Amino acid sequence: GVVENAINTETRMGASLIRLHFHDCFVDGCDGGILLDDIPGTFQGEQTSPPNNNSARGYEVISQAKQSVKDTCPNTPVSCADILAIAARDSVVKLGGQTYNVALGRRDARTANFTGALTQLPAPFDNLTVQLTKFSDKNFTDREMVALVGAHTVGFASCATVCVSNNVNPAALLSCNCSVTQNNTNLQQLDITPNVFDRVYYQDL
Repeated sequence: GVVENAINTETRMGASLIRLHFHDCFVDGCDGGILLDDIPGTFQGEQTSPPNNNSARGYEVISQAKQSVKDTCPNTPVSCADILAIAARDSVVKLGGQTYNVALGRRDARTANFTGALTQLPAPFDNLTVQLTKFSDKNFTDREMVALVGAHTVGFASCATVCVSNNVNPAALLSCNCSVTQNNTNLQQLDITPNVFDRVYYQDL
């Protein structure tokens, strides 16, 4: 399928699709709002909000998957929000995680929330209290937050959000793929198996 091919081409895309789904859902629900492009002078959506700008990726994979569905089942409407949810699930499975059922029937948003993406999404510089509050505001328990954060067992983060954070301890900082002479767009893996959906993220804590 489209998602499997995309991950075969670039393994990192799996983590990107999982993150894209999370960033969509955490702001006003899983409505595909993050997929709406800006219209200069008219509409500014979530894609260019600071947490997503030059960071969220995988939009083209969702577009390809949507086109594939339309070509295969032209008379069956499927929302982009549903496709994004399925793509995230398929990414988890492709990277070695367990499968899970995806309930369908989401409706695509007709607008997006630039400010909501900025204020609602957890930020890499948020302390624990702020993180717990943001998840609680979405009706997640502390335990559920810890489980969701475990999705960082796959993928990479830019140096600007990991290695230069005040929350990184000195020992971890020394192992970062970053330095003051390197560009902050360099990537740092989040555990020692960044392409495998496993429990190593927790073991490294």
